[in-house]
Amino acid sequence: MSNKLKKISIPIFEYWTLYLQAIQKSLTNDYFYYKTGTIVEDKLEKTLIKLNDYYRLSETPKERFNRFKNGFSVTVMYILKVQSLYHFIIMTRSNLDRTGIFFERENYADARDKKHRINFNECYEFVRVNKESYTFNGKEVDAKNGVWTVKISEKEQNKILREFNIGLMKRNYMKIKQICYGLTHWIGFAGVREDYVVMKDKLEKRFTKFHSSQPKPKY
Repeated sequence: MSNKLKKISIPIFEYWTLYLQAIQKSLTNDYFYYKTGTIVEDKLEKTLIKLNDYYRLSETPKERFNRFKNGFSVTVMYILKVQSLYHFIIMTRSNLDRTGIFFERENYADARDKKHRINFNECYEFVRVNKESYTFNGKEVDAKNGVWTVKISEKEQNKILREFNIGLMKRNYMKIKQICYGLTHWIGFAGVREDYVVMKDKLEKRFTKFHSSQPKPKY
């Protein structure tokens, strides 16, 4: 790694949870516009130096905030290292006019758009949900709206249910066991935990219904 690259303060994560938490924090701070991709290891240095020149990725949070206050769009970048491949996301907080080099050169998406949610392996996706009000010292308090969390995508949930049904029909109980075991390894975001409870309940009901419909052995 060259000295020039070392001066570029772009976070490189090796754990999914930390990577997702960084993205979650940026979404909370209105970095809605994004671009994702991958970089092979031998092109990492050249690519990051170029992107830093475009988007000032080495700025401190204070410098970035001051530029935003002065009417500029600002950008951050996060990287997840998976073996020798680097997955990245570039996220931008737009000024009032949605102008700047990011919008001029990137084929970007808006994370608030249901069709363009930030997703990973078509399994996890970022969703903005509204928190319900709560009671504090006997008074009703409106909770903050627009809280970002990670949930299991509808596509992944349908895939699990479909494979579970196939396992039941074929009486492949090893497959069923593997599916149920896989749920316990979902990452621990609030939205994912909610999806786990719902999915677990669906699978248990399907298994019970299937088992009760089977002919009882005669002795």
